[in-house]
Amino acid sequence: MNTDPGTASEPVAAQTTSARKTPAKPRARGALILGVSALIVASGYGTYQYVTSPWESTDDAYVEGHIVPVSPKASGHIARVLIKDNQEVRKGQLLAEIEPSDYAARLTKVSALVEGAR
Repeated sequence: MNTDPGTASEPVAAQTTSARKTPAKPRARGALILGVSALIVASGYGTYQYVTSPWESTDDAYVEGHIVPVSPKASGHIARVLIKDNQEVRKGQLLAEIEPSDYAARLTKVSALVEGAR
Protein backbone atom coordinates (compact mmCIF):
# COMPACT_ATOMS: atom_id res chain seq x y z
CA MET A 1 0.00 0.00 0.00
CA ASN A 2 1.15 3.39 -0.78
CA THR A 3 0.79 5.91 2.06
CA ASP A 4 1.87 8.80 -0.03
CA PRO A 5 -0.61 11.69 0.22
CA GLY A 6 -0.66 12.07 -3.54
CA THR A 7 -2.13 8.68 -4.27
CA ALA A 8 -5.15 8.14 -6.41
CA SER A 9 -7.35 6.72 -3.66
CA GLU A 10 -7.38 9.82 -1.48
CA PRO A 11 -8.63 12.32 -4.04
CA VAL A 12 -11.61 10.07 -4.84
CA ALA A 13 -12.63 10.00 -1.19
CA ALA A 14 -12.16 13.76 -0.93
CA GLN A 15 -14.30 14.29 -4.01
CA THR A 16 -17.11 12.11 -2.61
CA THR A 17 -17.10 13.98 0.69
CA SER A 18 -17.07 17.37 -0.99
CA ALA A 19 -19.94 16.33 -3.28
CA ARG A 20 -22.11 15.66 -0.22
CA LYS A 21 -21.41 19.08 1.30
CA THR A 22 -22.66 21.31 -1.48
CA PRO A 23 -23.57 24.92 -0.70
CA ALA A 24 -26.90 24.46 -2.60
CA LYS A 25 -28.75 23.08 0.44
CA PRO A 26 -28.74 26.34 2.44
CA ARG A 27 -29.86 28.23 -0.66
CA ALA A 28 -32.64 25.74 -1.33
CA ARG A 29 -33.78 25.92 2.29
CA GLY A 30 -33.75 29.74 2.21
CA ALA A 31 -35.69 29.77 -1.06
CA LEU A 32 -38.21 27.33 0.41
CA ILE A 33 -38.69 29.48 3.52
CA LEU A 34 -39.03 32.61 1.39
CA GLY A 35 -41.54 30.91 -0.92
CA VAL A 36 -43.68 29.59 1.93
CA SER A 37 -43.60 33.00 3.63
CA ALA A 38 -44.68 34.70 0.39
CA LEU A 39 -47.48 32.16 -0.03
CA ILE A 40 -48.76 32.80 3.50
CA VAL A 41 -48.69 36.58 3.00
CA ALA A 42 -50.42 36.31 -0.39
CA SER A 43 -53.14 34.01 0.92
CA GLY A 44 -53.72 36.31 3.91
CA TYR A 45 -54.05 39.34 1.64
CA GLY A 46 -56.33 37.44 -0.74
CA THR A 47 -58.56 36.34 2.13
CA TYR A 48 -58.76 39.93 3.40
CA GLN A 49 -59.73 41.21 -0.05
CA TYR A 50 -62.32 38.47 -0.51
CA VAL A 51 -63.95 39.13 2.84
CA THR A 52 -64.04 42.92 2.58
CA SER A 53 -64.57 43.58 -1.13
CA PRO A 54 -68.26 42.64 -1.59
CA TRP A 55 -69.35 45.37 0.81
CA GLU A 56 -68.42 48.94 0.06
CA SER A 57 -68.11 51.28 2.97
CA THR A 58 -67.91 55.04 3.17
CA ASP A 59 -68.41 57.74 5.76
CA ASP A 60 -70.09 60.26 3.45
CA ALA A 61 -72.65 58.21 1.53
CA TYR A 62 -75.88 59.67 0.24
CA VAL A 63 -78.70 58.63 -2.03
CA GLU A 64 -79.26 60.80 -5.05
CA GLY A 65 -82.90 60.92 -6.04
CA HIS A 66 -86.04 62.95 -6.10
CA ILE A 67 -88.57 62.51 -3.34
CA VAL A 68 -92.07 63.09 -4.59
CA PRO A 69 -94.92 62.74 -2.13
CA VAL A 70 -97.99 60.95 -3.43
CA SER A 71 -101.02 61.96 -1.45
CA PRO A 72 -104.59 61.13 -2.36
CA LYS A 73 -107.34 63.72 -2.70
CA ALA A 74 -109.92 61.11 -1.68
CA SER A 75 -109.82 58.29 0.85
CA GLY A 76 -110.97 54.71 0.44
CA HIS A 77 -109.87 51.17 -0.26
CA ILE A 78 -107.93 50.54 -3.45
CA ALA A 79 -109.86 48.38 -5.90
CA ARG A 80 -107.25 48.17 -8.67
CA VAL A 81 -103.70 49.40 -9.26
CA LEU A 82 -103.14 50.49 -12.86
CA ILE A 83 -99.32 50.69 -12.97
CA LYS A 84 -96.44 48.20 -12.63
CA ASP A 85 -93.43 48.39 -10.30
CA ASN A 86 -90.85 50.99 -11.38
CA GLN A 87 -93.02 52.14 -14.27
CA GLU A 88 -92.54 55.74 -15.39
CA VAL A 89 -95.68 57.82 -14.89
CA ARG A 90 -96.76 61.19 -16.23
CA LYS A 91 -98.56 64.05 -14.58
CA GLY A 92 -102.29 63.41 -14.41
CA GLN A 93 -102.01 59.68 -15.15
CA LEU A 94 -104.46 57.48 -13.22
CA LEU A 95 -102.50 55.28 -10.78
CA ALA A 96 -105.26 53.40 -8.94
CA GLU A 97 -109.02 53.07 -8.67
CA ILE A 98 -110.83 53.41 -5.35
CA GLU A 99 -113.78 51.14 -4.46
CA PRO A 100 -116.98 53.08 -5.17
CA SER A 101 -119.12 51.33 -2.51
CA ASP A 102 -118.18 53.82 0.26
CA TYR A 103 -119.06 56.76 -1.98
CA ALA A 104 -122.32 55.14 -3.14
CA ALA A 105 -123.39 54.63 0.49
CA ARG A 106 -122.48 58.22 1.36
CA LEU A 107 -124.40 59.51 -1.70
CA THR A 108 -127.48 57.53 -0.68
CA LYS A 109 -127.27 58.93 2.86
CA VAL A 110 -126.88 62.54 1.71
CA SER A 111 -129.68 62.12 -0.84
CA ALA A 112 -131.98 60.84 1.94
CA LEU A 113 -131.08 63.84 4.13
CA VAL A 114 -131.82 66.25 1.27
CA GLU A 115 -135.19 64.60 0.62
CA GLY A 116 -135.97 64.71 4.36
CA ALA A 117 -135.18 68.43 4.48
CA ARG A 118 -137.52 69.22 1.58
